[in-house]
Amino acid sequence: MYDVVVSLLRALSESPYPALADVERAAATLPPERFRPDLTPTATKLYATLCRAEQPLGRTELIDRAEISASSYDRRIGDIRALDRVQPVQVDGHRRWIVDDEGSSLPPELWWLPSVDAPSHSTPLTYR
Repeated sequence: MYDVVVSLLRALSESPYPALADVERAAATLPPERFRPDLTPTATKLYATLCRAEQPLGRTELIDRAEISASSYDRRIGDIRALDRVQPVQVDGHRRWIVDDEGSSLPPELWWLPSVDAPSHSTPLTYR
């Protein structure tokens, strides 16, 4: 509960009326073991990076922004892809990743929380 309050306060410091995405971005600044303790630290870094991104990110951008190695990316991208809000998109013929607010099975006010029933199947590539 403390982390929810901290995230909301951080979002409120940016805007008097933060949107849900603002609160999630603030939560993504928490240490990995507190933001998504259900994920490995590397997977949490990837997910937090996507939550803070304002545009789709490709492999190289994710590796650079998350400050992880290419081999760590390769090992953990499947963990991130399994989250129901993370979606691959095609941008100029290249795969990029986004956090999709519309693809969540959770109610909007809980999007940033870990999903206990996240699908384990791969999500097909979509176009935006």
